[in-house]
Amino acid sequence: MRFLLLHGLPTGGRYWERLALPGRVVAPDLIGFGASGAGFVGTGAAMPRSIEGFLQPLRDLAGPDVCVVGVDFGGVLAAALAAEGRAGRLVLMSTALGAAWLPSRWAAHRPFSWGAYDASGGQLFLRTADPTGELARAFPREPGVAGRMIAVARTLRVREQRRMRAAIRARGVPTLCLWGREDRFLPPSVGRRLARQLGGAYADLPGAHALAWTGAAGVVENIVGFCTTKK
Repeated sequence: MRFLLLHGLPTGGRYWERLALPGRVVAPDLIGFGASGAGFVGTGAAMPRSIEGFLQPLRDLAGPDVCVVGVDFGGVLAAALAAEGRAGRLVLMSTALGAAWLPSRWAAHRPFSWGAYDASGGQLFLRTADPTGELARAFPREPGVAGRMIAVARTLRVREQRRMRAAIRARGVPTLCLWGREDRFLPPSVGRRLARQLGGAYADLPGAHALAWTGAAGVVENIVGFCTTKK
């Protein structure tokens, strides 16, 4: 069994370290985040300007024999890979493929970006995603992280994501939407709607947005159960 795990922002591949998944597990840092964040400073001008720029280094890690798992922005990338036929199974966690991202796009432009991204540097988001504070301590504020988050938010195009949804459904990619019941950013209603749109399954667990960090055992049980069931 092979797994490709795609993290959200502003974390890195280490976000998945609490998941004891069987088989081969690959959890890369997305461009500009995690260990790769070093060197990306300021406004995020060196960041990819489109989803395609993030997908290029991921395609060789995916494939029809891989269970692709994505959370938040990583879920958008996971869905894009599945839409291309590069996922045998797809697990989307606390993500969206459509208009739910519009506030992030709007907040990526002045004057909103100052309060939404620059001021917090992602720390307010992490503390809300995991109220214990452990996630924020694991991924402390870095210089330039706000600029990188703004650059990513500007790549989120609703029409492009709608095309992904249609392609995933047309290909019949088995999909599980796995959610935290107390998610304040993308509530369970978003997950249930997404599961219907993709013709997939829905499950939720106690926890907030950072479910793989705060509820690892339940997440593993759901992912393994889903990804090992015969089609």
